[in-house]
Amino acid sequence: MRILFFLLISPLFLFSQTAEDSSYYSDKYLRYDNHAYKKNIRTPLLHPKDAPLSFPVIALNSGQQFLLSFDDLSPNINNYTYTIIHCTPDWKPTTNLFTSDYISGYTEENISGYEYSFNTFQKYIHYSIAFPHENFQISKSGNYIVKVYQDYNPENIVLTMRFMMVDAQFEIQPTLRPSSIPADQYYKHELDFNLLTAQKDITDPFSEIKVVLLQNYNWSHAITGLKPRFISNESLNYNYDGENNFDAGNEWRYFDIRSLTYQSERILNYEFTDGIYHTLLKPDDKRNFKQYRFYGDIDGERSIEVQVGNRSEIEADYSYVHFKLNTIPPLKDGNVYVFGQLTNWELLPEAKMKYNEEAKAYENTLLLKQGYYNYKYVVLRDKELKPDEGYYEGNFYQTENVYQVLVYFKSVVGDYYQLLGTSLVKSALR
Repeated sequence: MRILFFLLISPLFLFSQTAEDSSYYSDKYLRYDNHAYKKNIRTPLLHPKDAPLSFPVIALNSGQQFLLSFDDLSPNINNYTYTIIHCTPDWKPTTNLFTSDYISGYTEENISGYEYSFNTFQKYIHYSIAFPHENFQISKSGNYIVKVYQDYNPENIVLTMRFMMVDAQFEIQPTLRPSSIPADQYYKHELDFNLLTAQKDITDPFSEIKVVLLQNYNWSHAITGLKPRFISNESLNYNYDGENNFDAGNEWRYFDIRSLTYQSERILNYEFTDGIYHTLLKPDDKRNFKQYRFYGDIDGERSIEVQVGNRSEIEADYSYVHFKLNTIPPLKDGNVYVFGQLTNWELLPEAKMKYNEEAKAYENTLLLKQGYYNYKYVVLRDKELKPDEGYYEGNFYQTENVYQVLVYFKSVVGDYYQLLGTSLVKSALR
């Protein structure tokens, strides 16, 4: 690696947390994050094919595929088309590339795979597509969104989902530990790493390389803007004392509705009303001052499954799931949300809890497909951009989280950011 000069550049990452509500969206409303734009679109999922709980990243030119799927609760078959858009590390469109620069073959395709739900009270049509494929190849690494639109109208947007293509040229050596700051060591995790760059000729590592650190695949708390602390000819060292610290959080809460008759551990009762199931979860309590307790979770994700059946994607029914968080008093300067992959990693308006004075609890109801779910209660303070996951859940250094290091590169004469390295590490600090 050749280093000729240094230039400090600090990127800004802004992430939208609120959802628009409309039956029709044009491109001026296009969001470069995971978002369903219409209420009839449910359970959107995008992951490597045959790996439903994996981070949405695959290797460039590897033959691997993503599987995109969603349910449409409307009664009629709709015409859905998808395309993809290349993005910068901070999820803005890459303006220096045409669509044909990163797609080989057709630049948009119809989603022809659909099936009707089978033996469910809530009827739906399940759509799915696997890509890239022979007629739709992706030729460049980096960040992308897949954009789904209706009736052949690119401005009639129904869904966007994030994914990444990696061209692994950097080796990442991560080290995860409790915070090196004494006051934070019981509450935060520190993610240090070395970046080996022998395969790439780098002119200026301060401006050409961008790194992103993620916890539990959650972009709303991404750490960005880190610059190498120490530099050698073939290595960049990112060993910080505070800037690379994450709140450790707590293990995710969970519930199991793979059966809508058997009352699993977290289920208080099932009811069937007006032609649809209702699932009453056992009331939750604040955990921020409780002793840490380990149990296995799936890092905030959801697994769509049924206990009886062979095709969960079309045999899983829908249920209204009722959440209740006991707490006194209610917040005066913010709102409480149910959060996780079950809300598409968004702070959805429909996931905002309402305080019941009589019950002395926050309550909310979400329509969810059968499966196994993780969730948390998070707080978004007034005038804050990022949610606080520790207010009700607590922060404990023993918590098992999954962390991702993403490394992007754009040369001083380059026209787009390549994703040239990823690394996944799980905390096991107990």
